[in-house]
Amino acid sequence: MSNAEPHNKNNVVALPPGMLPLPPALQHYELQDRIDLPQSFSQCALFSAWDSVLRRPVLIKFIQNQGEMAESVLAEARLAASLKHTCFLKVHVLEQDQDRLYIVMESVTGVPVKDWIQTNHGNETLVVEHIYHLAAALHEAQTLGLVHGDLQTSNLLIDRSGKVRLLNFALRPKSETQALSQQRNQLNPNEGYQGIAYLAPERFSEFEPTVASEVFALGTIAYEMLTGNLPFANLNGLALVAAQVQSQSEQWNWPSTISQGAKDLVLSMTKREATKRLPYLDVMQACQIMRPNDPISISAASLQLNAIQAQLETLDRGRRHRRYWAFVLVIALAATGVWQAKPYWPQIAKALKPYSENREMEQGIAALESYGEVPNPDQLEKSSEHFERILERSPNNAKAVAYMSLVYMSRYNTEKRDEIWMQKAKASAQQAMTLDPKSAISQIANAKVLQWHHRLQEALDATETALRLEPNSLIGWTNKARILLEIGNVSELHTFAEEGIRRFPNDRILPELNGVALGILGDSKGAEEAYRMSIRRQPDSVNAYSLLADLLDEQGRSNEAMQLLQQGLQIRPSAQLYSAFGKAMFRKRNYIEAAEAFGRAASPQKGVFGSYFRWFQYGEALMWVPGRENEGMEAFRNAKKLLEIRLARSPDDAFIMSHMAFIHARLGAYDSAKQIIRRTIEINDKAASSYLIGAAIFELAGDRDNAIKMIDRAKSLRIPTDEVSNNPIFDSLRKDHRYHP
Repeated sequence: MSNAEPHNKNNVVALPPGMLPLPPALQHYELQDRIDLPQSFSQCALFSAWDSVLRRPVLIKFIQNQGEMAESVLAEARLAASLKHTCFLKVHVLEQDQDRLYIVMESVTGVPVKDWIQTNHGNETLVVEHIYHLAAALHEAQTLGLVHGDLQTSNLLIDRSGKVRLLNFALRPKSETQALSQQRNQLNPNEGYQGIAYLAPERFSEFEPTVASEVFALGTIAYEMLTGNLPFANLNGLALVAAQVQSQSEQWNWPSTISQGAKDLVLSMTKREATKRLPYLDVMQACQIMRPNDPISISAASLQLNAIQAQLETLDRGRRHRRYWAFVLVIALAATGVWQAKPYWPQIAKALKPYSENREMEQGIAALESYGEVPNPDQLEKSSEHFERILERSPNNAKAVAYMSLVYMSRYNTEKRDEIWMQKAKASAQQAMTLDPKSAISQIANAKVLQWHHRLQEALDATETALRLEPNSLIGWTNKARILLEIGNVSELHTFAEEGIRRFPNDRILPELNGVALGILGDSKGAEEAYRMSIRRQPDSVNAYSLLADLLDEQGRSNEAMQLLQQGLQIRPSAQLYSAFGKAMFRKRNYIEAAEAFGRAASPQKGVFGSYFRWFQYGEALMWVPGRENEGMEAFRNAKKLLEIRLARSPDDAFIMSHMAFIHARLGAYDSAKQIIRRTIEINDKAASSYLIGAAIFELAGDRDNAIKMIDRAKSLRIPTDEVSNNPIFDSLRKDHRYHP
């Protein structure tokens, strides 16, 4: 038996006292042994440990001296922790302490694949099953931009339930990857890298691993599982390298016991030219064809269940009474077997559940649409489960892949704004477009990703393509309306939304967007009616409550606005409602109440913790509360970190650039703030809000002349007067004789 990280008696060393000081959050882990790692992992250490709270064995990987790469290593660790496939070790905890990173993972026991091959090689049913799951796991990692980097059988384990597990998933600084490459270059048969046999030909000149090179390694593993040997088992050192670089896999030794289907699969994965190798999805598809219809049926428990079902079907009606007690006995005996097979229960339950792709698709779409109306996390989870069930059987189902992209995007929009979900949404949208660009939902998924990257015209084009394919797609209509609003084409948005409101009488999103458009166009009465229509259509959605409350407060109808916000908060607290309440309090110059509301809007418990704009609002309110200016600066620093992520995706987005300029000013970096706001205006000199923010920046910097010039320009672009009168930054400026309301 072996632990999850491959090791043996010779590479487990006793742990010297104090070798690994644990931070306070990890003090309940009792360190046991240090597991020796290759020299290339010089900045890593691996320990077996005991979780004294949950009473279970774990592994703790420790990465130290990260220096400038600390953020990138942590980001990669978070991505790896998000991997869900059962092949990966579960990550229980990520803990960062200065430049040290602790990764607490599950500890799994089982048989190393090297040992498993000795007794199971040639069993194509099991080999295909393992390769299928490895391809699925590595494909999931690929969608996040991760590669294993060292795929070989010594890094694989067959656990107690018979599942293949993937070990040593690469979490090491790039400097260590380079050291590993140098070690391979030495090619010392005694001390050098031991995974040469799995390296694709291009890895000897291009050291960085790629998806194509890992497909080659996976194909080599499949060959080893089928034949019991590596392609060039009798070679090592330079001779092995020469064989790897110069030969074709067609020249390998192919025993006649290997079926043609299995041989073709391995050959297609181990092509010498990287571009000709199968992608993971095609590997999964090929394995799916060769897999038994019911992979779970190989377990003893399900064989017993199948036998029971067969007995039931053969019972003759006239003999049922006599055989009743015999049947009860069979059930009892079978139950004993099933109870002994407890680890298989999830697979058994899934196998016994009737499957219909159309039904799964319909239920997944319905759950996602329900989440769009009222964001209940349970509905999003249900939607994900339905689409994942389809993809388990049909990994190239473009429609399911596209809908999974929408699920990931919805998860990104939740409280944490975790970039992992954005990367998954992007990868799935690209995959859907590759699989079927003529699918409307593929175009919509692509449009949503493009929109978040502020490639608005491309997003609009993709959405209009989707609407040509499916003219009555509600998600297409709402997506186009949102893009028109972001572009600033409010007149077209109003016309488009009005038509959509008639076409979709139960939708609440189009009335909301129409209300925003009417408000911008100066039709306050029409905007109010549009928001009230949205509330009538979906009373449980709180967006319209916050939008209408904001509109009423701007009109001086504060009591009505407060009643509406209270009504919305009773339905469901949300960042939008807290933000609307904060804006109302800010207009009243009640900065303490405003700060409390904005703080809730940015909190992980009640708001959107990962939204830069919530922290932006919170910071500005705090700056006007005496004695809390330092908290305001910290809030602005949080906003800056989150906004940098957005700007990395959309470097020419004038709207968010203007917010970054103001954040720089609030943090005292006036020169860079002025530089950014000037760049913002160069990108879009018709945005009144950019000039207003520019005026605030110059006023904070003590440059009244330019502040007034900026305000005059904002007024010429019809900035609402209250945007100046309600901003305390301009209190002194409004008294200047050069200012004209």
